Amino acid sequence: MTTKEKNRPLRVLQLTDPHLMARADGDLLGVRTRESLQAVIAEVLKVHGQPDLILATGDLAQDGSVEAYRVFGESLKSFSCPSVWIAGNHDHIDNLLQVSREYNASDRHVIQGGWQFVMLDSSVPG
Repeated sequence: MTTKEKNRPLRVLQLTDPHLMARADGDLLGVRTRESLQAVIAEVLKVHGQPDLILATGDLAQDGSVEAYRVFGESLKSFSCPSVWIAGNHDHIDNLLQVSREYNASDRHVIQGGWQFVMLDSSVPG
């Protein structure tokens, strides 16, 4: 790492609410969610470049399927940084945890670039 890289600010990307589905043509309110996520990723890379860390903060899948979480994980391969995922109210917690472990994205506590990130699930079951 060069001195210039050491002195630059930490770049954190928060991705939230992609509402992915197992079906490739899945849509929510007329929006094809996979296409929407790909457009967001392309725009981030075009305008901001590579982040240092990605915080995926819920509603990653609309249908809670393992396939939807795998689509999310594969989509994040466009980036060259770690990510951490947390569930939202549409997510299936067990499926999200299973797949996030496959992508090394299940940590709940990250210290990076002088910052501490705590992925806190404040949802109440039921």
